Amino acid sequence: MTAKKLATLSMLVGLSLILSYVDAMIPIMIVPGMRLGLANIVTMFSMALLSKKETALLLFVRVLLAALLFGSAVSVLYALAGGLLSYLVMIGLSMTGKFSLWAVSMAGGAMHNIAQVIVATLIFRQAALFSLLPWLLFWGTLTGIVIGVVAGLCAKRLEDTFKRRLL
Repeated sequence: MTAKKLATLSMLVGLSLILSYVDAMIPIMIVPGMRLGLANIVTMFSMALLSKKETALLLFVRVLLAALLFGSAVSVLYALAGGLLSYLVMIGLSMTGKFSLWAVSMAGGAMHNIAQVIVATLIFRQAALFSLLPWLLFWGTLTGIVIGVVAGLCAKRLEDTFKRRLL
């Protein structure tokens, strides 16, 4: 990896951490722990303009650092499970070439919530936590669409500049 590419990925990780921090400051009381997922704008932007490997690295570093900086030891498990499942589904969908960025993002948001409910159920041994899933899926789908649209607009607007100057 070139120094220029490493610097670019580092900048994107930093931006996603800032968005994670802002996200953590916004209280949403529908379901405990619910977030907007603003940092996923950077992930989706990366999916549009970078390789799968670079996006995976960006996502893993961001999820790990955000959980450690703004969460707890248990939140690392939630974040990694959600990030891994959503990434795998999003990469699978994007490789087909049949889905828009917002549709891929929507599926990623839903998968993130499913993974987190599974982890919470395993940790707390409470199957009743699955009752939160409809709320989380609704919210994850809605925010996934918005995040995908925003990331798509950013990628379209910045693609030439990003590739010419930063890669």
